Amino acid sequence: METPDWKVLVALGIAAIAVVSAFFALTPDSNISGFFTAAAGQSGNVSLVATLLDTPFSVSTQAAKLTLTLPKDSEGLVIAGQILDLSALNEVEVILIDWNGKVEIKDGLFLSGSAKKVIVNSIGLTQEGKSEPVSAKGIVFKSAKLSTVSINDLKVDQATGTIDITSGKQIIRLEKEPLELSGFIGNVILQDGVVLEGTSSRVLVSGKNTISVQ
Repeated sequence: METPDWKVLVALGIAAIAVVSAFFALTPDSNISGFFTAAAGQSGNVSLVATLLDTPFSVSTQAAKLTLTLPKDSEGLVIAGQILDLSALNEVEVILIDWNGKVEIKDGLFLSGSAKKVIVNSIGLTQEGKSEPVSAKGIVFKSAKLSTVSINDLKVDQATGTIDITSGKQIIRLEKEPLELSGFIGNVILQDGVVLEGTSSRVLVSGKNTISVQ
């Protein structure tokens, strides 16, 4: 068997170093597609904060509570078959305990599900422990927050915004691109966009996106 030419080995070594150096010298304008998982020896999840703007969002899940902040002109929230009248109040906080159902933003807030307890401005409206249906179709809202939520698989086809992974160590910038989170646990805030705060077992991005390694 012939001994490899030492010049060939040196050339291959230089090429390998160049590839590694290029990866760790990514600029904010570098394009990359791929996925991120927790490193070996970690708990299996990576921490993240995803901020999505101008992005249609829909999720069906269970949450410890869904908190809504509604203005007085918000109409169409239905609880246990009754339309909630907010006309006499300037602002209303509605807390839906043990929420189970769908939350969607698309020209307003859409809800379809149930809650075991409904609290409006600190006053309970339903019998505790009994699930009551809750629905809304395109109502005006100031904010909505899903607290302590678990989502097995979240897919967003046209995501625009940023994903901060592990406190700024990786920042992904998206412009109407596919995003998928697996095993997400945390909070989801809907207010002038969508913010997901928590941990995920996998973050998958594809398309023409940019990443900044810090």
